[in-house]
Amino acid sequence: MLLTLLRLYLGFKGTTLGNKGLAMSSPNFQEDLALLNTCWWYVWNWKKDLTFSDNGYIPMIRDWLYKDYPEPSYLLVGNEPNAIEKWGYPMMPEEASFRVAYLQKRYPNTYMIVGNVSYDDWSSYGQLNNMAGLEWLERFLTSYSNINGSDYKQGLGIHIYPSNIIEGIKQIKDIKSRHKNIWLTEYNLISKRLSIKQFKMLTQYISETFDCYAVYTNRQDKDYEENFPYDVDMVDEYNNLTTQGLVYSKFPKYGVRV
Repeated sequence: MLLTLLRLYLGFKGTTLGNKGLAMSSPNFQEDLALLNTCWWYVWNWKKDLTFSDNGYIPMIRDWLYKDYPEPSYLLVGNEPNAIEKWGYPMMPEEASFRVAYLQKRYPNTYMIVGNVSYDDWSSYGQLNNMAGLEWLERFLTSYSNINGSDYKQGLGIHIYPSNIIEGIKQIKDIKSRHKNIWLTEYNLISKRLSIKQFKMLTQYISETFDCYAVYTNRQDKDYEENFPYDVDMVDEYNNLTTQGLVYSKFPKYGVRV
């Protein structure tokens, strides 16, 4: 009963969002959502013909620019701004704070999840925006408070791609020690030899730690040129769950957190 009341309380504009999502490379495989037992999903842009009623679709503004589309219930703003193209869309946190403030004025009833930064430190690439994800978020929050005279009170997003369970738990503890209201909008284990046991353990820990989380799947359209070096498919070309997908499908939509 208490969980139900909390879910209703946290719902926005009449929508109730569960924990478990899917970060999809292509929107053309929405049948995967039922197979994987998810309740929200996104791709790296805004499909204006889709709404939250489409299996929990959440749009993304990757380029930080206002779109004259119907106001959504939830909106992801930014994708790995501390990284480089093609992985992310570079953006300095101070500039991002101005753009988010503007977007909030244009979408006053939307709950935003901002940043969706890469946890990894990209400073070796030498561009001004390249830094560790938590540093980017801290600078964004400071700048937002300075220009608005009040703290940012909506969601933040972050991505992790550890190579093993120990590294993953260390990163998660670091994240949660600094930010409570944060979504894990992308994750997976990246290893030449994926350990299904470790993936299951990591997902269990994530489901108990984050309010909302989404595994990354690299299922692509046939004419897409492959550029991700790791096998992170959840569903194979014959529409069957992979071993990793089967593990993910067994986690409940609402997990143990709201």
